[in-house]
Amino acid sequence: FSPELKGTAPQWVYLLNAFLLFMYQTFDGSDGKQARRTGAGSALGHMVDHGVDAFVGTLISTWSVDVTGSGTTSICFPALIVSVQLAFFLSNLVLVHRGSQLFYPIDVQEGETAIMVALLLKGLWGRPFWDTPLSVAGFSYPVWAWASGVSTVGAILNSCSYVVAIFMAYHSEKAAPTGKGLSVALRHIMAPVVYSVLAVANLRQIPSAAHPVWVCSLFGFAGLVMSLLVLIVTGLPFPYVHWTIAVQAALFFLGLHTAPAAWAFAALSVVLYVYYTRTVMTILKAELRIELFRIKAKPK
Repeated sequence: FSPELKGTAPQWVYLLNAFLLFMYQTFDGSDGKQARRTGAGSALGHMVDHGVDAFVGTLISTWSVDVTGSGTTSICFPALIVSVQLAFFLSNLVLVHRGSQLFYPIDVQEGETAIMVALLLKGLWGRPFWDTPLSVAGFSYPVWAWASGVSTVGAILNSCSYVVAIFMAYHSEKAAPTGKGLSVALRHIMAPVVYSVLAVANLRQIPSAAHPVWVCSLFGFAGLVMSLLVLIVTGLPFPYVHWTIAVQAALFFLGLHTAPAAWAFAALSVVLYVYYTRTVMTILKAELRIELFRIKAKPK
């Protein structure tokens, strides 16, 4: 309905998305509690949960661009998507090096609630609300610009706080055993940072091929998170050179700025993600000694 993310979809689409986001938030916030209550919690469940979240975070931030109508040619498009991806990755990285995640008064749940409200406003009142000028401290911009800017800055600030938390864990000698040292932490931090820089650059310099480059970002980031989850669940090391960074770097440095070339890289990202996920499942089966898609029969 809105391929250029200009907010041109029918209003019922935004109302439906608000409902679906509410259902996702409800189930995502209750599945862990339900698993612990029934004794069904597992490392595999943690991996599947956050593996799905990696996709959903990118999708929700893309909705945010469309609901404000800023479009794929706006800086808001790459900035919002990649800043949310970076914050998501680093929040999970804190668990590796600090031993526990950090949660703030304004965090994921609050962000999702704000997006639900934005979707409802868009569905009920349409575009005029987002084009309304809003003056703050002498600066006047449309509501959509303020909303996108505040969201992006908030995600970047959270990312910075996660990095500080990792450094402070080593400075205070309270780092988790899974961290393996400050040098390893630096390598882990640099991976999403390098990915983010390349992803923003590609989304900005190939506006005519925004859709395939977005697909590269969607599956590439999910692959990056998958590697981090493998580290959390099994302790296997994070790759020195990740395939998703290699894909983004090739797309950027080879100068392939045409839609067909970008779609080829998008297809490559999907294939690599599927292959990598299959490999991870095989590793999990061996490391955790479980059957992934088979439920043990109850004893008679």
